Amino acid sequence: MLDYYNSWKLRGDHPCLYKTGVYEEKAGFVLSEYDNCMLQKDYNPKAVSWNLDKYRKSEGISELYYQYHYSESVKNKGYEVIEVEVTDWCVDIIAKMQQAMRKEVFLSGLCIECNPTSNYLIGTFRRYDNHSILQFNNYQHVDDSEHLNIPVSINTDDTRISKENRRR
Repeated sequence: MLDYYNSWKLRGDHPCLYKTGVYEEKAGFVLSEYDNCMLQKDYNPKAVSWNLDKYRKSEGISELYYQYHYSESVKNKGYEVIEVEVTDWCVDIIAKMQQAMRKEVFLSGLCIECNPTSNYLIGTFRRYDNHSILQFNNYQHVDDSEHLNIPVSINTDDTRISKENRRR
């Protein structure tokens, strides 16, 4: 499970760097401006305990990253639907936990990243006015002094998710 979690930390790396199943640096490769974005950076290693180079060089972790991007069986498994009945009391508890988490994020000064098209394609909402970004920040849409307006950024989407869903 820890390897899976650590492979998730590499999500900012370009998948082509793992095409053989292990991380491969492009030795002697002259980087263009675009290519400089191929690797996720440890912007503040003191604040974040991620050692990305260590994770890249771990065969198990880089193999999981490779499988996520290139394995047909993993992709097919991702399309499987599992139904679970959720009781009302469970929904209520989750809503309270989400509110507590939003408050914690707000108080810590973090910003929430949203990728609307990907969220639409892989999410459960079918109208953008039902997007969860409005739960994080709906400045000027709710007259409620208790509402927390967490900073949000609206970003471009994950090309793999967008391409996969366009094919369906």
